[in-house]
Amino acid sequence: TDCTVRLWNTESGECTVTLSGRHKGSVRGLAFSADSTRLVSSAADDSICIWDVLQGSCTKHWITDTEGVLNGIAWTASSWHVVVASSAGYLMLWDLTRTALLHSAGAHDMGAADVVVFSKLPESNEFAVSCGNDTNIKLWRIH
Repeated sequence: TDCTVRLWNTESGECTVTLSGRHKGSVRGLAFSADSTRLVSSAADDSICIWDVLQGSCTKHWITDTEGVLNGIAWTASSWHVVVASSAGYLMLWDLTRTALLHSAGAHDMGAADVVVFSKLPESNEFAVSCGNDTNIKLWRIH
Protein backbone atom coordinates (compact mmCIF):
# COMPACT_ATOMS: atom_id res chain seq x y z
CA THR A 1 0.00 0.00 0.00
CA ASP A 2 1.08 3.60 -0.48
CA CYS A 3 -0.21 4.86 2.92
CA THR A 4 -2.41 7.53 1.36
CA VAL A 5 -6.06 8.53 1.55
CA ARG A 6 -7.79 9.46 -1.67
CA LEU A 7 -11.13 11.20 -2.14
CA TRP A 8 -12.96 10.44 -5.36
CA ASN A 9 -15.61 12.25 -7.38
CA THR A 10 -18.33 9.63 -7.72
CA GLU A 11 -19.67 11.11 -10.95
CA SER A 12 -16.43 11.52 -12.90
CA GLY A 13 -14.49 8.72 -11.20
CA GLU A 14 -11.51 11.06 -10.75
CA CYS A 15 -9.40 11.45 -7.64
CA THR A 16 -10.04 14.97 -6.32
CA VAL A 17 -7.89 15.00 -3.17
CA THR A 18 -4.87 12.97 -2.08
CA LEU A 19 -3.94 13.07 1.60
CA SER A 20 -0.47 11.70 2.26
CA GLY A 21 2.79 12.01 4.12
CA ARG A 22 1.71 11.14 7.67
CA HIS A 23 0.95 7.41 7.84
CA LYS A 24 3.82 4.94 7.49
CA GLY A 25 1.54 1.90 7.41
CA SER A 26 -1.54 0.96 5.43
CA VAL A 27 -4.62 3.04 6.20
CA ARG A 28 -7.17 0.77 7.91
CA GLY A 29 -9.99 3.09 8.98
CA LEU A 30 -11.61 6.33 7.77
CA ALA A 31 -14.50 8.48 8.95
CA PHE A 32 -15.81 11.91 8.02
CA SER A 33 -16.77 14.43 10.70
CA ALA A 34 -20.45 15.36 10.95
CA ASP A 35 -19.89 18.52 8.88
CA SER A 36 -17.72 16.63 6.32
CA THR A 37 -14.86 19.14 6.60
CA ARG A 38 -12.54 16.78 8.48
CA LEU A 39 -11.54 13.19 8.01
CA VAL A 40 -9.96 10.96 10.63
CA SER A 41 -7.78 8.03 9.59
CA SER A 42 -6.20 5.14 11.47
CA ALA A 43 -3.31 3.12 10.14
CA ALA A 44 -1.30 -0.07 10.65
CA ASP A 45 1.60 2.00 12.04
CA ASP A 46 -0.58 2.76 15.11
CA SER A 47 -1.09 6.37 14.04
CA ILE A 48 -4.21 8.52 13.91
CA CYS A 49 -4.44 11.56 11.67
CA ILE A 50 -7.01 14.35 11.47
CA TRP A 51 -7.21 15.81 7.97
CA ASP A 52 -8.66 19.13 6.84
CA VAL A 53 -10.45 17.98 3.68
CA LEU A 54 -10.83 21.47 2.20
CA GLN A 55 -7.14 22.35 2.64
CA GLY A 56 -5.88 18.82 1.92
CA SER A 57 -3.60 18.90 4.96
CA CYS A 58 -3.05 17.07 8.22
CA THR A 59 -3.99 19.17 11.26
CA LYS A 60 -3.11 16.60 13.93
CA HIS A 61 -1.14 13.35 13.92
CA TRP A 62 0.01 11.07 16.69
CA ILE A 63 1.28 7.55 17.34
CA THR A 64 -1.00 5.75 19.78
CA ASP A 65 1.55 3.21 21.09
CA THR A 66 -1.25 0.70 21.64
CA GLU A 67 -1.26 -3.06 21.33
CA GLY A 68 -2.27 -4.36 17.90
CA VAL A 69 -2.95 -2.67 14.59
CA LEU A 70 -5.56 0.11 14.49
CA ASN A 71 -8.54 -0.89 12.38
CA GLY A 72 -11.88 0.92 12.26
CA ILE A 73 -12.36 4.44 13.58
CA ALA A 74 -15.42 6.62 14.19
CA TRP A 75 -16.16 10.16 15.40
CA THR A 76 -18.45 10.82 18.34
CA ALA A 77 -21.30 13.26 17.71
CA SER A 78 -19.42 16.09 19.44
CA SER A 79 -16.41 15.58 17.13
CA TRP A 80 -14.14 15.97 20.19
CA HIS A 81 -13.49 12.25 20.47
CA VAL A 82 -12.95 9.21 18.28
CA VAL A 83 -13.47 5.53 19.01
CA VAL A 84 -10.88 3.15 17.54
CA ALA A 85 -10.96 -0.64 17.15
CA SER A 86 -7.68 -2.56 17.37
CA SER A 87 -6.60 -5.95 16.08
CA ALA A 88 -5.66 -6.82 19.67
CA GLY A 89 -9.36 -6.74 20.53
CA TYR A 90 -9.56 -3.35 22.27
CA LEU A 91 -11.98 -0.51 21.75
CA MET A 92 -10.40 2.83 22.66
CA LEU A 93 -11.87 6.30 23.24
CA TRP A 94 -9.46 9.11 22.33
CA ASP A 95 -9.70 12.81 23.23
CA LEU A 96 -8.70 14.72 20.09
CA THR A 97 -7.90 17.98 21.87
CA ARG A 98 -5.22 16.41 24.05
CA THR A 99 -4.52 13.31 21.91
CA ALA A 100 -5.10 11.37 25.12
CA LEU A 101 -6.49 7.90 25.61
CA LEU A 102 -9.55 8.32 27.84
CA HIS A 103 -10.68 4.72 28.06
CA SER A 104 -9.74 1.31 26.71
CA ALA A 105 -11.87 -1.83 26.97
CA GLY A 106 -11.23 -5.40 25.95
CA ALA A 107 -13.90 -5.86 23.32
CA HIS A 108 -13.24 -8.97 21.25
CA ASP A 109 -11.21 -12.14 21.80
CA MET A 110 -9.82 -12.34 18.27
CA GLY A 111 -9.44 -8.65 17.41
CA ALA A 112 -11.87 -5.81 16.81
CA ALA A 113 -12.45 -5.24 13.12
CA ASP A 114 -14.58 -2.12 12.99
CA VAL A 115 -16.63 0.35 15.01
CA VAL A 116 -19.61 2.64 14.38
CA VAL A 117 -20.83 5.39 16.74
CA PHE A 118 -24.45 6.49 16.94
CA SER A 119 -26.88 8.41 19.13
CA LYS A 120 -30.57 7.60 19.52
CA LEU A 121 -31.53 11.26 19.94
CA PRO A 122 -29.48 14.45 19.43
CA GLU A 123 -28.97 15.11 23.17
CA SER A 124 -29.03 11.51 24.39
CA ASN A 125 -26.33 8.99 25.22
CA GLU A 126 -23.96 7.89 22.51
CA PHE A 127 -23.25 4.28 21.73
CA ALA A 128 -20.55 2.43 19.81
CA VAL A 129 -21.17 -0.81 17.99
CA SER A 130 -18.11 -2.97 17.43
CA CYS A 131 -17.67 -6.10 15.39
CA GLY A 132 -14.85 -8.53 15.83
CA ASN A 133 -13.10 -11.47 14.27
CA ASP A 134 -14.70 -13.57 17.04
CA THR A 135 -18.01 -13.14 15.10
CA ASN A 136 -19.54 -11.06 17.90
CA ILE A 137 -21.21 -7.67 17.62
CA LYS A 138 -21.20 -5.61 20.82
CA LEU A 139 -22.96 -2.44 21.95
CA TRP A 140 -21.04 0.03 24.14
CA ARG A 141 -22.31 3.11 25.96
CA ILE A 142 -19.87 5.99 25.42
CA HIS A 143 -21.52 8.71 27.55
